[in-house]
Amino acid sequence: MRIDLTGSFPEAVQDSRSKPMSGGAGAEGTAPTGTGVEFTASNVHEIATQLAQTPDIRWDKVAPLKLAIQQGKYSVSNEQVASAMIGEWSGGR
Repeated sequence: MRIDLTGSFPEAVQDSRSKPMSGGAGAEGTAPTGTGVEFTASNVHEIATQLAQTPDIRWDKVAPLKLAIQQGKYSVSNEQVASAMIGEWSGGR
């Protein structure tokens, strides 16, 4: 996955970033998402903490695959490779 940090934000994002977040009844400010999910500072912090604790490499998945490759027991068909590539390019659709 590639994240382009040089690109511009869509207008909707720019507009929402320039406006203060609304809060209700003394609650923390929330950012509207259009999904019915509200992001508060506390739950964003909780998600960021969980993400920071998630390893970049899932060794529990990598180790068995690495061993199978070394032993010559790992094989993937052309169809599986093509399907994975198309899925990646089409955003998993």
